Amino acid sequence: MTIPDPYAARVEKLRVAMRAAGADVYLCDHAEMLYWLTGYTVSETFYRGAVIPLEGDPVWVLRAIDEVPCRKATWVEDVVAYPDDQDAHAQMAGTIARFSPKTIGADFTSFGFTVHTRDRLAALLPGTAFVDLPNSSNLLRAVKDAGEIRLMEKAARIGDGAMACVASSIVPGLRPRDASAVAAAHYLTHGADDYWVGPISISRRAASDGHDMGFLHATLAEDVLEDGDVLHVELVPRVSYYSCRFMRSVRIGTPTDEEVEVMER
Repeated sequence: MTIPDPYAARVEKLRVAMRAAGADVYLCDHAEMLYWLTGYTVSETFYRGAVIPLEGDPVWVLRAIDEVPCRKATWVEDVVAYPDDQDAHAQMAGTIARFSPKTIGADFTSFGFTVHTRDRLAALLPGTAFVDLPNSSNLLRAVKDAGEIRLMEKAARIGDGAMACVASSIVPGLRPRDASAVAAAHYLTHGADDYWVGPISISRRAASDGHDMGFLHATLAEDVLEDGDVLHVELVPRVSYYSCRFMRSVRIGTPTDEEVEVMER
């Protein structure tokens, strides 16, 4: 099959790494790498992934319930879908066996490639060996192409707009939850993938609670904003899974001279 742009260059980049490692096929089970290579990704409720051979066409293997959205999004024509009562690793092993590989390449640091997965597949594929393509799921994607940059630029514009909305709407009496609702509404009406905003919290009690910067990743609270509070806002809008996250401190009310000096510094 003819692989469409921009995926053809990505698959070839992977195959160069496979040749260098001596891998006959590559087992991709890293969520971001799956999207980068195939145009589709999905959470790992059951084991799923794509098999990319040095020669021949790639194959997706996943739950039957995910087959329709996968086929709609991906250029990969061969999609193996299994029901939930089947052994996911056995389905993957059967797909890999179609290529009769001696060596299977994988990213041993992939979240999906657990010790259990490696051991199960090794038992199901006797006579094969696994070879590590170290951190390939991240390194091969590190340099972004023009299309990826455009998606990141759109995400950045959404983030800028959401931050402006939060800064202009937050007043004493509101909660971090209200700020999150403002940002989520801006996300959804301006093309973001979803409504997951990012961490928003009040920094007021950071020092007194004894955890200094711990508030940065706090969960949403019902604390009410007061004049003089500083609201920590970290925004993570995504467009086609690409994000440009950033954070700002929003002061409630007029800042003191000391606060202005700190921000300028």
